[in-house]
Amino acid sequence: MKLHIILLTALILLSKSSSFGCLTYYHPVDAGGDFHEIAEHGFVGFNKNFNFKLIASKLPGIESEFQVTQSPFILSDYAVLLMKAGRLEESLLLLKALNKNLPNEYQIAANLGTAYELNGQLDSALFYINRGVEINPNAHDGSEWVHIKVLETKLKQIKNPDYLKSNTVLSLSPIQKKDNLIRAQLEIQIRERFPFTPNPDPIMASLMVDLGDCYANNLSIEYAKAFYNIAELYFGADSSITTPKIKEMIALRIE
Repeated sequence: MKLHIILLTALILLSKSSSFGCLTYYHPVDAGGDFHEIAEHGFVGFNKNFNFKLIASKLPGIESEFQVTQSPFILSDYAVLLMKAGRLEESLLLLKALNKNLPNEYQIAANLGTAYELNGQLDSALFYINRGVEINPNAHDGSEWVHIKVLETKLKQIKNPDYLKSNTVLSLSPIQKKDNLIRAQLEIQIRERFPFTPNPDPIMASLMVDLGDCYANNLSIEYAKAFYNIAELYFGADSSITTPKIKEMIALRIE
């Protein structure tokens, strides 16, 4: 075992022995042998599906609120719930009308871009997601570049259905995979896309492999292994890509 791992382990054990008894933390280790603290309550999982019953229960309240306030921003929220409820055509019509009257509102432009994407209108989706970034470059903690890359990849797949067999969605460099900000931004985008893609999906598979690489490099080989498994077993990633990565994480754990 590396000397710095031994020293860090000793320090952690000493610090835990003097801490208040009911507070516990989990310290993952990355591929370099460095320890990290994810959070007091650990990693928050991804939502696999939308809660349609909860969404349906919220819609009447938002309708009533709009009758009182006449706020277009409440209508934007209403359109998002319609989108999540699978009522895409209604959501798209509403967002198009809102954008026509409020063309400089980030949330409306971004929601319209997402509605177009779900409706398969990728050129329009890319236009409005880019428009949203133009209005507010820091939205979603600056993570919308991932959304743009996804849309660009979908357009490339139309011309070349096998595009992702020899490419990835993000084409992250080794340096980028060690960047905590990129890891956090990727996680934001995956968390939002997860319930919209409940089936095997090559784009989500590619994103999950990248997230695994990012976690392995700067946070946790255990979480990385889990993300590789999700990429393969849930989103259908090629096992020739994920299996070597999983084996590497297991070997690092043993080391």
